[in-house]
Amino acid sequence: MHASPTLKEKIDAIASCIIERLIKFHIRECASKPITYEFKEHFDRRDAELLFEQAIDPLIPAAHDVINTLAPIPDVRLDGRALKNNGIRHLTIKWWNVDAITFEGEMEVSALRKMVADARLTRIDSIQQLGLTYLDLITEIEGVRIPAYGPICLQNSEGEATDSRYSGRPFVSLGFQWPKDQAARPMKFLAQFREDQLPKEVRETYGLGTSLISIFTSVQTQDDEEFDAETPSRDFAVFRFPLSGEGHLAEQTAEGQTPAMAIVGWKAVQDTPSWPDLLSGELSLSAAAQDALHAVNDGVLGCVNARRIGIAVDEADQAFVARNVDYFWGVGNLPPTAAFRGASLETFAENKLCGWPLWSRERLWMTSDGKRMHPLLHIAVGDGDFANLGLNAIRTAHLFIDPKNPDIMKITPWTLSAL
Repeated sequence: MHASPTLKEKIDAIASCIIERLIKFHIRECASKPITYEFKEHFDRRDAELLFEQAIDPLIPAAHDVINTLAPIPDVRLDGRALKNNGIRHLTIKWWNVDAITFEGEMEVSALRKMVADARLTRIDSIQQLGLTYLDLITEIEGVRIPAYGPICLQNSEGEATDSRYSGRPFVSLGFQWPKDQAARPMKFLAQFREDQLPKEVRETYGLGTSLISIFTSVQTQDDEEFDAETPSRDFAVFRFPLSGEGHLAEQTAEGQTPAMAIVGWKAVQDTPSWPDLLSGELSLSAAAQDALHAVNDGVLGCVNARRIGIAVDEADQAFVARNVDYFWGVGNLPPTAAFRGASLETFAENKLCGWPLWSRERLWMTSDGKRMHPLLHIAVGDGDFANLGLNAIRTAHLFIDPKNPDIMKITPWTLSAL
């Protein structure tokens, strides 16, 4: 027999549902002023309906159906911990831009986030009811993995003049003009890749020979750059020239060039699609596997957005986010819930050749003549410079190649990496 819920438990239950719905539907509309609802002394079902009518219904027509999720109140999962503040009198909900939600008043938001996290864990674990076991799902995902190659680097070394490397000085052909960005500033040398030093499988797949691929990037990128699948990013300059002619090491003309890292080899790994590709419906996955992945996606997304918009979280919630948020953005393991515990599949998150793109949020496939190009390089850099290339990456970009014409290469704009 359920104990009668206290006023505080009722308020917490309603508030957690509000957080769930706001985050799930990605509120993007603007409100002229915050909507505030004063909790009355007698908090009953009508109060809950009024709360939804005033705060949710104007923006989400589907919220009428949400009311049904509130009954019976005693069955709503609660955190079980007493909040520090005894008397909650009001809840203010503001929204003014994408996913910007703040809560004001005497409510301890971290406890509400923990309740939401608990509810989401329950939802994720419920995928076991889809008739798909953990091993079934892992087996299916393993079926769409493809080879990728991570660089083995030697710090503070350029190697030979034409060797593959990150940063340092580029080897250029005679008459080379150092590229400049849109503001006429010298670009920064990012990396060069000698084709005959790449893995044999990569060379044979794309018809690469003995040319050198060199990549330069803007010191200050264009944040307002619009992505166009047919147009390379203006943040970069990419060159491919044969090594049969004369050339020389060019002195860096951009300020603050970081030490070189010679690439002395490549390590093969099996690469898993990141979440945007897993959820795309384009892979050879069963309907049950896709349902399971979408269930995990729903469970993680709320915590991702909560972290993005600055909702305070306690240690328990931080642990939940740490277990789940990274893989949603494509850089961590599958969430170790009851259904996924022990999984080791991941998208290789550092600098790599080929493999699956490490999408930040949306997929940015480049195209050539309307056909999707293939990912050749994933580039990951740290904050401020390239000294920690591939470690704690802040920005990422992808170089794509036309599988039928290696001279056609395009690169995506810089995007933020995992949160």
